[in-house]
Amino acid sequence: MVFHYLKVVKTLKLLSCGKLFDFTFLRIIGFLVINGFVRSVDCDGGKLIINGVYIPYRSGRELASDTELLLKIMGLPLKFKAIRRSIYQVVIDYRRFDPRDKVIVDIGAYIGDSALYFAYKGAKLVIAVEPHPEAYFEMLENIKLNGYGGKIIPINAAIGSRHGCVDARGSVITTLTQYYTPSTKASDCAIRVITLEDLIKAFNLNKETTLKMDCEGCEFDVMLNDYEHVRLFRELIFEYHSYAVNRPVNDLLNVLGRDYKCDIKGNKDLGIMHCVRK
Repeated sequence: MVFHYLKVVKTLKLLSCGKLFDFTFLRIIGFLVINGFVRSVDCDGGKLIINGVYIPYRSGRELASDTELLLKIMGLPLKFKAIRRSIYQVVIDYRRFDPRDKVIVDIGAYIGDSALYFAYKGAKLVIAVEPHPEAYFEMLENIKLNGYGGKIIPINAAIGSRHGCVDARGSVITTLTQYYTPSTKASDCAIRVITLEDLIKAFNLNKETTLKMDCEGCEFDVMLNDYEHVRLFRELIFEYHSYAVNRPVNDLLNVLGRDYKCDIKGNKDLGIMHCVRK
């Protein structure tokens, strides 16, 4: 990592005609380099150009605040109401996943970042399920900003192995890393819990559908307790959060191995799994 940063620093010093960028700026560009998003760096009359995109800033704070510019550098010209760390993480996590012409059920859609990414990359339809009210309404705004209302169907609900409800309180920031434990008592919460069976029936989903999950632990409940419906999906791509539910990732692998060939990237506590039906 140090080597990458030094390489970036040297390159930018040369291309900026002797003018230095601040450390925050270099960290951002270093992040892009390390994750494979920088294809070309040029200088035109003292102007820095990355991947053909002119960079008008030398301050890292200014660069970080321009989400649209950063996404354009990353090859994702989308608009968002607010800057969220998850936007960049989505591009990193799913850039090797090909959503073209696929119907995708997106569990844990948050502000619509992954749904918009899939839609932009050519998904046929994305059913985006998000329990947190504030994140859900931000997703609605982001869908409208990008004109993808015809490709993304937003649903304000949580997913589980059985019906119930969750108490999805907290801020739109804290919900990003929070697992909501389902309850069967309506007085405990306000957001409904639906099942995969509900979605399969409501949208007449066939066995070629892809299931994406990033729900901070709910994947264990759904996959271990409702596998009969999980196995109806051709492809699975999901984050596992063993630390959140105190269950080893092998519990998932033992079940999924019956019908799927899975590739895993991460450690025993957190990672991403991509599974395709055998």
